[in-house]
Amino acid sequence: MASMPKGASRSLRLFARGRGDKFVLALTGLETAAPGDAAALRAHLVRLQRLRDLIEESPSLVQPAVFAGVTQTRDTLIAHLCQIDELTSDVELPARASLARTFLVQKSHFLRDLVRSADALRERNPEWDDLDRRLRAELADAVYTQLAENLLMSLLADNEVAHGIKEQVAAQLVAVWENTEIDILDFCPWLESAWAARNRVRSDLGSLMGASEYVKLMREDCPEAFLDYFAADETPEDARHAFEEFLFGVSWEELCALRAALGNRGNASREWAEEVLHRTLDAEIHTGGIDPLAIHRSFVRRHRAAETRRRANLPGPRHTAEAYMMMYMLKERISGRRSYNTLLPPLR
Repeated sequence: MASMPKGASRSLRLFARGRGDKFVLALTGLETAAPGDAAALRAHLVRLQRLRDLIEESPSLVQPAVFAGVTQTRDTLIAHLCQIDELTSDVELPARASLARTFLVQKSHFLRDLVRSADALRERNPEWDDLDRRLRAELADAVYTQLAENLLMSLLADNEVAHGIKEQVAAQLVAVWENTEIDILDFCPWLESAWAARNRVRSDLGSLMGASEYVKLMREDCPEAFLDYFAADETPEDARHAFEEFLFGVSWEELCALRAALGNRGNASREWAEEVLHRTLDAEIHTGGIDPLAIHRSFVRRHRAAETRRRANLPGPRHTAEAYMMMYMLKERISGRRSYNTLLPPLR
């Protein structure tokens, strides 16, 4: 039996719910099949562990401390976070928060490289198929966690978001930054499910009405509450437009251009849309499985477009679909309604 790679046992501390076992298995296999890859991945694990240790050595965000004659607590930190804006957010964050944000990115990088190496072996050895799928699922989870944290940060720095919602967002971010093992299932399970479902759906475009994509999301277990919110009559029009962006993976402006160009053509195809938009559309699914980075690109593109509209006061959705849903559920939590408690776990 192959020996456990040096440093691999420590990876068990880096991932939640005992998930380190499958990474140890992959690295053990790579020791023989691709020793160069295994060495590079071991080194990355060591760096990740050092970063985690550095985070653990940093001052806690929830324990009271006195600095410069002022007592700092979790509540004072939340109040401080609610005052920052997008121009100073990186500078205003505590050291532990900045390191935790870096840790989320580096964990995604490690899993991305592990998937790349395992995928190369899968092409030569079908026995790696199952492990490859499991590793891709872990990469998706890491990417979704990083994106969820980015979503919360964007709401925190948005001057159009109500103060009460910002307090909820800041409290959730403190919980994420305090615990390096936390992942999206611990603080945003509905968002993980929505992204996972979207990651398994290929947008056909068709008549650009979204009926086909909507049905596919339902079949892929996209949260019913998420779908119902955007279908409700009382949902703001901008939020519904943002949901169309989510469905099709294009911006509202691009969707308007496609609809104008479609005319009496009938149905749109991805190839036709790429010609109209002069860019390649992201493929959520490819021959090797799902591509969580396609969701990452889609979210960042939609977020930046919404940010531009807000700043320039242009027509169109001012937030992403995910942000609209998050704000709605936080309003429900603040008001004391219970309908979304299963989608929003208690704050730690």
